Amino acid sequence: MSTDFFGFIAIALVFVAYIPYIRDIVKGRAKPHPFTWLVWSITAGSIFSIQITNGSGTGAYGSAAVSLFAFTIFVLVSQKLKVKIRRIDIICLVTAAAGVACWLVIQQPLISLVLLLSIEIVGFIPTLIKGIDKPYEDSASLWGTNALRHASGLIAVQNYNILTMLNPTVWMTVSTLFGIILLVRRRKVRRPILRKRQFRPHN
Repeated sequence: MSTDFFGFIAIALVFVAYIPYIRDIVKGRAKPHPFTWLVWSITAGSIFSIQITNGSGTGAYGSAAVSLFAFTIFVLVSQKLKVKIRRIDIICLVTAAAGVACWLVIQQPLISLVLLLSIEIVGFIPTLIKGIDKPYEDSASLWGTNALRHASGLIAVQNYNILTMLNPTVWMTVSTLFGIILLVRRRKVRRPILRKRQFRPHN
């Protein structure tokens, strides 16, 4: 099978993962942390540009799609949900912003990629903390699908080097581990009871 085939599989898995996730956000079943998705909307687009200019080919298109979905999720969560903001969340956001500022002045592709991945990991910390505390407010299937997507993206790479392989390898690992964490925590944390809204007719 050609690398383009796996590239299109990776792109398709972005839609398979994120469209149901956005639907769950709209219905109130998923409550992701907005800071993570704001950071990722910026870094995923930046990583796409690094990958595409260093020969990744179709293996990079998943990053572009994720950037668009991440920004959509950030906007939805910011408008619809009330998420408790902790001090560590603010620290992570400020650290990520400082990292983005540094990335803008760095001209070395490898250093830029490592920096962007580090920013993404820092941006992921609020989601990790929230997932451990409230595992039912995130989607284990999203992260499992993300792991498959990154694996497909890795296979789809047309020019294997550290610049094209590092991002999918890191996030295939992180997505797998976080999906497992959510499932393990759900075995130990009782599912919250959703209160149904009472119908009150207008007088």
